[in-house]
Amino acid sequence: MKIRKSCLRNQSILILIVKYIPNCLSLIRILCAPVFFCFRDGEVAVCILILAGLTDFLDGYVARKFNVESRFGQILDPLADKIFCNTALWSISTITEYRQYILWAAIVLTLRDAILVIGGMFINFRKSNADISPILISKICTVLIILLCGMVLIPGINLRLIQITSILSVVCVLYTGYRYAKRYIRPLSKPS
Repeated sequence: MKIRKSCLRNQSILILIVKYIPNCLSLIRILCAPVFFCFRDGEVAVCILILAGLTDFLDGYVARKFNVESRFGQILDPLADKIFCNTALWSISTITEYRQYILWAAIVLTLRDAILVIGGMFINFRKSNADISPILISKICTVLIILLCGMVLIPGINLRLIQITSILSVVCVLYTGYRYAKRYIRPLSKPS
């Protein structure tokens, strides 16, 4: 009987730990932003980009795999993406020779994110059960932005590759903005 209680207690502790792993990974990504800002040039920056990308993948994977998705995680994960991606783009735009490609991606991303955050707060104020979960294309967008930031840090990278990735990033940002706006507006048009 003692062994069974001990196993149940250990299992409960493990479930509790797994429950918070996705949110801890999102918090790590948020903490990566100021570190990236300080070390935005060189190998450290590339390592931080890789870490941010891994935490972005793992937080969603763990949450779905172990069925520990939460409302807080649905808010924290995209917020971590917004903080890290905006910080990375704006930081790199100050040091790279490819400034023009990074800068317009940073401007479009910042405008989209500002509109989404303000719109999301408004929607949640009006309808507390609004769907705020991330969409798949937004994850692809985050990967493209992290990839773009990493590419400009690599010396001698092909300019055409940077241009293509920059254009894909901006198109993806605009498309996700459209998809989220459509998702946010739909509940408002329905009578309460």
